[in-house]
Amino acid sequence: MNLPLPDVVTGACYVERGDAVYGNHVRAARAIAAGEHLFDLDGSMVAAASRHTIQLATDRHLVPADRMWAFLNHGCMPNVRVDVVQRRVVAIAPIAAGAELRFNYNTTEWKLAAPFSCACAASACSGEIRGFAWLDAARRAAIRDWLAPHLLERFDRFG
Repeated sequence: MNLPLPDVVTGACYVERGDAVYGNHVRAARAIAAGEHLFDLDGSMVAAASRHTIQLATDRHLVPADRMWAFLNHGCMPNVRVDVVQRRVVAIAPIAAGAELRFNYNTTEWKLAAPFSCACAASACSGEIRGFAWLDAARRAAIRDWLAPHLLERFDRFG
C-alpha cells in the first residue's frame, strides 16, 4: 500500500508500506534526475539524538513530524543526500521509477543513537552503521562530498 504524504515537492516520491523487518520506505514515483530537490526536512528541534532524528549540527537534531523523510532508509551507496543547511533531500544520481530512495546515515550522524547492522549488500557496505565517528579514514574520504557541515568540519580538521 502506498502512503501519499503532503510534503512532496515534486510529486516524485511516495511512501510504501513495508514488512516487519524493513518497515516503510520511500520510492520514486517516476524517474528522478540527479540534483533534483525531492522534499523538505521539517519537524521539531531537540538537543539529543534518537533513532528517528537527523543531526543538523553538533547539538541540534530534527525530529520528523509525520513527514516523508522519516521513512528514508540507510544505504551505503545512496541515491539521495540530506542537505542539512537547506533542509531538503536531493537526488545525487539518476533514480529509476520504483527504486527505493536511500541516504547514507553516516553523512549526517556523528554517533547514531541506535546503531545497526547494514544489509544493503553494496560492495562498499560499511557493515555496522554507528555514525561518522566510527568510520575509518578511507570510508570517511569516500563520503566527504555528501557530509553535513558539522561532520565536514571534523573531517577537514582531523581526517
